[in-house]
Amino acid sequence: MKTRKNQERNKKILKRFIKKRIETTMIGALAAFEEVFGDIWGYDKDYEDLTTKEKNFDENWEYVRTRILDLGNLQLKQALDELDRYNLELEPYHLDFVIKKGKRK
Repeated sequence: MKTRKNQERNKKILKRFIKKRIETTMIGALAAFEEVFGDIWGYDKDYEDLTTKEKNFDENWEYVRTRILDLGNLQLKQALDELDRYNLELEPYHLDFVIKKGKRK
């Protein structure tokens, strides 16, 4: 019983780490794209100050951004659901200390 409980706890921990990594990847990629190409749609401007062309690019960017996030979140959900099919065991950290004999000062 304790083993099953540990497996479920380990699975929760792994799912949390995977979720964070995938979300960070999605958001980081979007942020990098905005940083490099944001001028095209007036990234730092108020909406009222955008040109017609910038407004069109802004609408397109919002559409693409939403699609990327929706697809990423779907894939994240499917990946986390897939983990439920596995029994997981967390390997504890292992540390070896090597003691070398040498001259004392």
